[in-house]
Amino acid sequence: VRNAPVVFKYGEFLRISNLKIDQGGIIIIPTLTLKPYFNGTDRLAVRVQRIQLHASMEPSVKAVPAQIDQEQIMTQVMDVLIKGVYSALDAKLKAAKIPLKAQDVVALRYDKAAWTLHAQVSSRIMREFGPAGLIGDLHLTGFSFSDSGLALKLQTN
Repeated sequence: VRNAPVVFKYGEFLRISNLKIDQGGIIIIPTLTLKPYFNGTDRLAVRVQRIQLHASMEPSVKAVPAQIDQEQIMTQVMDVLIKGVYSALDAKLKAAKIPLKAQDVVALRYDKAAWTLHAQVSSRIMREFGPAGLIGDLHLTGFSFSDSGLALKLQTN
């Protein structure tokens, strides 16, 4: 469903659904179960624990691939997620009149061999919310999530 949420809490995991991937004319709707974890100061990671696929195709598709490539689907899903996060974050930064781009705030990288999305958060964004020189740089030191959102733990050096 267009404009509907994509990421949901699922126990101690996150679940991704509501994405459609076109793989050679076959429409794939993946449901991913993800395990987010803290990976060090200013670093988060999200590992894919499970993937379920629902595939359909139109009668006009003549050539059916012999096998659906899960690696390629995962790469496409992560590309969609990364672009979506950057787009939403850019919109929020612009609305708040913060002169940064999404890539200045968080660097996202997908490791397809490990099926893990890595996020490196920059402390630059925190400078926008406090008086200059009042405290040192803030760094991400932990996180948790609930049905209503994501809570970040921040501290100075």
